[in-house]
Amino acid sequence: MSDNGRYIADVTIPDDVQIEPGQQFVKTWRVQNSGSTTWGPGYDLVFVNGNAMGSPTAVPLPNAAPGQQVDISINQTAPATAGKHFGDWRLRNAQGQFFGELVYLRILVPYPAKAEEKPAKVEEKPKVEENPAPPPIEPAEVAWEFELAKWRQTIWAITSIFESGSPEGNPAAYQTYDAGVISFGKHQATLASGTLNRVLQAYLSRSSSSTAQALKNEYATRVAQMDTSLRKDGRIKQLLLAAAQEAAMTEAQDVVFEESFYKPAVTAARDYNVRSPLGLAALYDTNIQGGLYIVLPRVTERLGGKIGEKGITEPQWIAAFLDLREERLNRLADQYIAKGDKGTGNALRTSTFRVQEYRQLLQAGNLKLEGTLNVRGRQVAGIS
Repeated sequence: MSDNGRYIADVTIPDDVQIEPGQQFVKTWRVQNSGSTTWGPGYDLVFVNGNAMGSPTAVPLPNAAPGQQVDISINQTAPATAGKHFGDWRLRNAQGQFFGELVYLRILVPYPAKAEEKPAKVEEKPKVEENPAPPPIEPAEVAWEFELAKWRQTIWAITSIFESGSPEGNPAAYQTYDAGVISFGKHQATLASGTLNRVLQAYLSRSSSSTAQALKNEYATRVAQMDTSLRKDGRIKQLLLAAAQEAAMTEAQDVVFEESFYKPAVTAARDYNVRSPLGLAALYDTNIQGGLYIVLPRVTERLGGKIGEKGITEPQWIAAFLDLREERLNRLADQYIAKGDKGTGNALRTSTFRVQEYRQLLQAGNLKLEGTLNVRGRQVAGIS
């Protein structure tokens, strides 16, 4: 007779969900009793590492016979500190012995948005001397200033191709085949991450149409609760596609992703001394897909510092960032496939094409994202 347990799925709060500081939430894991003993009194799920996020450090396991799957839920509160937070938990039997697979929680508390930098004041140019000396040759590594609004169109166009197939983005893009449960809009806001709820609320605050009223009355609560049964609900799909025809929905999608993903990526870029449009684009796209705040510290660990430290150049840093992002996606793919979820695993492995597109731009030396870019066979107007 032996105790064992196997992680099956995140029922709520998948990895890298963004949760506002201080917000309360319920994390639920689905696990299977894969041993030969029955779980009963004295069997607990125990916090072992990271941040317990306000929860008890041990909660009783539901009774479970060998082979049975059960859901384990814990009430938690997101930390007040911005950044990536994690908590590791283990199964423990009545004799105090740990057993089975580790289960864990990974969330992102967003960094506060910073106001866009204003252009530096233009100093009065000195009088031009006759027969002036030729200008000095600029070093290969140029630290140009952030121009967020100017860069955004190109940066967003690249990710829009990845997310919905076109540089302009498709506000009506809709799919239900992956772990997001429902992915909707030009930026693919997902139900499972809570981003679809933020988009819906932003839309409802901007529209009084009959479509908006129907969504509010019939689905607002269920979307806020991340109700996974909505995956197969044809009515919500019909209403969201109708809402996508309104300018209010397009605006809502852009506003939410500006605040929730683009500005935090800018903050992260500043923190790691990233100065180029290509670098910011890679960070933003990773933030959209998930895992930005996991990959960033690993780059520092691999290189031994940030850009400008220990002779680390921006191209070297971006190359390491892309390598680590690709490694993470492949590692996650292996984990999902090992758990029997080949659909999610294969989707994650296929998504490494995003890394390849940025790597090609880096290898071409196009850190400024200039000229006409070719991204997955689509043309994108670069930054002029």
